[in-house]
Parts: sequence; C-alpha cells; structure tokens
Amino acid sequence: MSTASYKKFVDIIGVTIAAIGVPLFFFGQFQEVKRERINRTLDYVEEYSRGEIYQVRRDIFEIWSSFPVGYLSDLKANNAVWNKLVSDIAATNPSFTEAVIDLVAFFDTVGNCVSVGECHAATATDLISNQAVIFCDLYGPLVASISSQSALSSFGDGLQVLVDLTQTETACSATQSI
Repeated sequence: MSTASYKKFVDIIGVTIAAIGVPLFFFGQFQEVKRERINRTLDYVEEYSRGEIYQVRRDIFEIWSSFPVGYLSDLKANNAVWNKLVSDIAATNPSFTEAVIDLVAFFDTVGNCVSVGECHAATATDLISNQAVIFCDLYGPLVASISSQSALSSFGDGLQVLVDLTQTETACSATQSI
C-alpha cells in the first residue's frame, strides 16, 4: 500500500469515526441531561412524600380530620359553601394559611423548575401534577385570594404550570378569589 493510499485510508477511517462518534457523544450528553432532570424532579417527589412538605400536608389534613366523615364531601359538592368554609378556616387559623402558602411555594418551585427545563415535565406530570390539580380544586380560591394580597405577583404561577401539565380545566387564578 502506497503512502498516499494509506493516508487516504486513514482519513476515511477518521471521518467515519467522527461521523459516528460525534452523534453518539451528543446523544450521551442528551441522555445525561435528561437523567439529571429526572433525578431533580424525583428529589421534589421525595420532598413531597417524606420531607418537610409531607409535614405541611399533614398539618392541613389535621384541620380537616376534626370534621365528621362524609361531611366534607357533602360540602365540596357546593363550591360556594366549600369556599366559605375554607375562607373561614383560613381567617381563624393562621397555621392553616401558612401551610397553604408553604404548599403553594413548593408547587411553584417545582412548576418553575419544569417551565425553565431544569425538571423533567413527564415525570412531574406523572408524580406531582395530579396532586397540584387536587390542591387547586380544594384551595384555588384561597390561593387566588392570598396571591391578590401578596407582594409576589407570581405567587401560584408554578402551581398553575403543574396543573396545566395535566391538561385539565382546573385553574388557580385571581378570578376565583374568595
């Protein structure tokens, strides 16, 4: 084999390796970024399930546990009555309002993480968004009321991002306020 043909052979091998290696490198990078986004989202799921947010959720639940079984589901059937009850509890129980604010702040953090691409949307949809929908359904008007009184104009925006991932009609907006 002559030097020219050997050089041409080496060039072809080099181009072939680059043509295969570059896309593989970028695919590996893409997979790593996706894995990091999923892990970040799973960290939030862990916090929701076992961390401080779990305790906040328990604090909210304890308030409702004092009502007779079945009473709340009957009330929830009438949104106006339910919203009045939630408003009355929030007005008389600052720890309830604080717990709702903490939970909205958590959902805002996760929703904002998803919207900027730092968290994995599909994982958030599967593991957190349905909880956000339930939360908005129960406390949306209270969230909107707190938001309208808050200096943070973005209060509840991340929560709405999570709700929107589920493609439901639920909204936590200022138009719902108590």
